[in-house]
Amino acid sequence: MIDRWIEHLYNLYGGYGYYYLQSGVPNDVACGLHIAVVVSFAVWAFYERRDYIQKVLVLLLADYIFFLICSTIIFRTESAETGWRLMPFWKYREIANGYDQFVMEIVLNILVFIPIGFLAGCLWHGKDFKKVIGIGLLVSLVIEFGQFVFEKGLAELDDVINNVLGCSIGCLMAIPIVWIYNLMTKEGRIIDA
Repeated sequence: MIDRWIEHLYNLYGGYGYYYLQSGVPNDVACGLHIAVVVSFAVWAFYERRDYIQKVLVLLLADYIFFLICSTIIFRTESAETGWRLMPFWKYREIANGYDQFVMEIVLNILVFIPIGFLAGCLWHGKDFKKVIGIGLLVSLVIEFGQFVFEKGLAELDDVINNVLGCSIGCLMAIPIVWIYNLMTKEGRIIDA
């Protein structure tokens, strides 16, 4: 079913949408990254037997950010369009003028940062929205700067705005999860069971 959906996107956007759904990270590297995370967690958890949930959240967040940087900078092929575009909301104006090929790029830029906001929101118990947004902003700026420096794409202010929006959505999604968990632990904070 997913293959048909991806093929539909590929046909709809002339390959543009499909390009953004491909991570570019070789399977060996992706597998190695995930094995490293599991081994790191096992060593860390064995060494200090407290706060397992916090450790899992930190490792998942670090793994996801590293995988995101790998797929957007390190293993991404050089792009024909490089440079920067600092005009905010230019893609939205282009969509309003009938250029709907940017819709998928905006949606994916939002979706790809929701896990960062969600994991960081759970890590800080849904209370420190500024820290979560700061992490999303920092990761987005690193990606855009890396794409500019290594000529892996166009560094855009629109991408940063959309990434921070996705991070905000993820953080808002974490708030009810943390609230339910806190009710279940009856401690008012995340602890190990």
